[in-house]
Amino acid sequence: MPCFCTGPADNMTNQFSPRFVPVLPSTPLSLRLAAALPTLGPETRVDMALDLRMENIRLPNMTMFGGNMGMLNIAQSLSLMAGSFKIDSLPQLEFDMQQAAESFNHNIWPRLNFLPKFKMQSLINFAIIARLVLDLRALEIDPFDIDFFPTGERFHPGYHDYPYKLSPPKLQMARFLAGLPNLLTMSETLDLPPLGDPGALDVLHNRMHGLAHLTPPKLIVPLPMIPKMAMVLESLATIQEAFGDDCFSPSTLGRIDRMIQTWNTFPIPIPWPALALKAKLDVLPKLEDVRLGEEMAGTSYNYLKPLMQMSPPKLAVAPMINAMIALNASMKMMIDMPAFDMCSMCNCA
Repeated sequence: MPCFCTGPADNMTNQFSPRFVPVLPSTPLSLRLAAALPTLGPETRVDMALDLRMENIRLPNMTMFGGNMGMLNIAQSLSLMAGSFKIDSLPQLEFDMQQAAESFNHNIWPRLNFLPKFKMQSLINFAIIARLVLDLRALEIDPFDIDFFPTGERFHPGYHDYPYKLSPPKLQMARFLAGLPNLLTMSETLDLPPLGDPGALDVLHNRMHGLAHLTPPKLIVPLPMIPKMAMVLESLATIQEAFGDDCFSPSTLGRIDRMIQTWNTFPIPIPWPALALKAKLDVLPKLEDVRLGEEMAGTSYNYLKPLMQMSPPKLAVAPMINAMIALNASMKMMIDMPAFDMCSMCNCA
């Protein structure tokens, strides 16, 4: 298996320079609204579907759990970790973390230490525009080749008339149900006895405290630097996907600037209610996850309550693992190769 640092990292260094990040105008409201409109109609509104779903659900009142969502959150975190690290074996997890840290310290950082030098505000603004362009193309709208924008009644007439439907208790219940699958499969994630078996909760408690006593390995830079690198890589990947390999060339930037200026001229009503609604819809759990959680809840009541009453310990390794997972995912986006394949063992350092 090739090491990422024998080619793609050098190509990135040659292709992108933190010294030149274009300062583009703010994203036009018309561009943002055009991408938002398809999700604002009543037939596609996730909050409306969830609101109807919650009407028919009769689970114990959430207060019986003391409002403690800690185990749900940590179950979701452990599920994400398990996709990249072997968390069901503490010695193997320690080895994997050390390997990732060595790969970062000796290979990734020396070759990609230019990433944190990008001007984040300008880069993120560029990436937001790129994301909107990709979203519009998915709707079969070419934002570079449009000579009109629907105005007046051609807008969806109801985005002012459909306020956010979920009440706080229903939203809490939806998030609770969406989190149940991870909670109820923790035994599989951690390779433990099924949670309904006698003594299974004690075994889970011991494993959690074992995880809590692990110490993250030393990194060559402060930990917050790694998510920043991941954000830069993800932004560059999105920009490149939207505008091609010459995304930073003067000709491409000129086309983008002309597109922005054109969209800024569209006479549209101020769409703040629609955009505010879109922001709320974007953070809702998926309807499929809520349905799955509802199905699982019906057969798991006997150990739901003790699980939800557990107070999980803080995992000191979680921030480091999550940062490495984010970096790994963004490197896959940017150079189509995982960050930590062979680098900690190869001879290129």
